[in-house]
Amino acid sequence: MNKIIQYIRTVAMSEDVPPAAFRPDLSVLSGISVMYGGVQKIRSDLYLKKWWPAARLSCGVISIGNLAAGGTGKTPMTDYVARQCSRLGYKTAVLSRGYRGQAERHGGVVSDGQRVLMTPDAAGDEPLMLAASLPGIPVIVGRDRFRSGQLAIDRFGAEIVILDDGFQHLQLERDLDLLLLDGGRPFGNGHLLPRGVLREPPSAISRADAVVLTRTGLTKNSGELTGTDNHCFSGKPVFRCDHQPRVAGVLAAGQVPGPFGQNRPGAPSGADILVRRRVFAFSGIARNDSFLDSIGRLGGHTVGHQGFSDHFSYNPADLADLGHTAVRLNADCMVTTAKDYVRIAGMRPLPLDLVVVTVEMNFRTGRFDEFLSGQLARIASCVNRI
Repeated sequence: MNKIIQYIRTVAMSEDVPPAAFRPDLSVLSGISVMYGGVQKIRSDLYLKKWWPAARLSCGVISIGNLAAGGTGKTPMTDYVARQCSRLGYKTAVLSRGYRGQAERHGGVVSDGQRVLMTPDAAGDEPLMLAASLPGIPVIVGRDRFRSGQLAIDRFGAEIVILDDGFQHLQLERDLDLLLLDGGRPFGNGHLLPRGVLREPPSAISRADAVVLTRTGLTKNSGELTGTDNHCFSGKPVFRCDHQPRVAGVLAAGQVPGPFGQNRPGAPSGADILVRRRVFAFSGIARNDSFLDSIGRLGGHTVGHQGFSDHFSYNPADLADLGHTAVRLNADCMVTTAKDYVRIAGMRPLPLDLVVVTVEMNFRTGRFDEFLSGQLARIASCVNRI
């Protein structure tokens, strides 16, 4: 089963896949993609035509999402927008589904803005990472975003709630829909799941209020999008940003990581902590290759890397194997992502220092901040009339 899943992932991420007519296996995947696309189109139309009603919260709602499955930077973007909303004086809360967390079904408060209240297993990795990164901003998980939003309003007086990965969550009305696309491969290989990475066809861009092209500093292809902006984006505001890697902290060799909120990695001794160091990296994110790019941009020399599937669930034996491999490769330190660090909390110590790397959104100009400020003022005036 794992080999089949890995094969499907390889096909979905590949650009150089022959036409389905020459490969029976691809014909099957293409057929499933067509059926999946049809279901998504019907679902979208039912909400668009109001045949399926969407719920409305009494506060402003900002959705951050994408067309492709994973890897465009939704969580860093959620972090960025939440900080901007709070900085401008709006009481802000983040709503996440809490994918694969124990609280996904029934919901709950991951952070009240002062303390982290859930374990990684309960909250899920991305909500817990946001909770640790956003002091003063509550983070709530649950499949039912309307119920989570009501909790944010009733308990925390939220004026703005941000839906992390909310573009396809049509059950809840929103005041601002921000759609993220990879600057180099906005539509992957052009196919819907499972033949490609698209959750919806590019025509779904019509629902977005603005488009954010991410990773534009990492690819030579980003300039090619200039000619397609007007065609694909229908005159919508388009903003470009880069994923800026940053060392979030260092956990000394021999220390047990976490639990998150306790025994967190210490502050890095300097921005050049990875420069010319031999590092062994491990990660379980949607784009493991982008993590290796981040290490290179921070000056590290990767002597080995173990990649896992997104949201991979580590166990102590995995950490032991990773530590042994790092020592065998004569690495100076180990490196992982902030998202992975959340998932190894409370496990065994590692034999080498563990450097934790995160990414932040870096916009090329102040255009997006100006746009967001204007949209927040518009949302506030509309909400006051509800």
